[in-house]
Formats: sequence, C-alpha cells, structure tokens
Amino acid sequence: MAIQSIGNDDLNITTNIPLGINANLGQQLVISLEGSNVTQDVYLEDIVDNTITHLNSEDFSFIPDSNM
Repeated sequence: MAIQSIGNDDLNITTNIPLGINANLGQQLVISLEGSNVTQDVYLEDIVDNTITHLNSEDFSFIPDSNM
C-alpha cells in the first residue's frame, strides 16, 4: 500500500485520480475511508461493473474473478 496526496487547490468537482490495484483471484478487497480525516466527498467508480460508490458513506468491496 502507498499513500498519495493532492493539494486542496488541485481538487474540484471533476478531479479524477486513477487507482490501480494488484490482487489475487478470490481474495476479498475492501476500500474504505474509515479512520481517515477526509473532508472532501470521495467517489470510487468501478469501470468493470459500471458502479459509483460514495466512500464517505459506505465501503467498496469486491472479489476479483481473475488475478489483477
């Protein structure tokens, strides 16, 4: 895992930050903001399942069906 950051001046309503994940087949993964002090709304777009998750209010979890 790596921690990345972006300055507040660089954030706006349409700022997209690509997220890459390496995972093993069948291993459940959870993406969460729990324990963070994020004040901006953060949405995760799953381009495979065509869904959007508001991470400030719920976690995103999935089980890859192939090695990623």
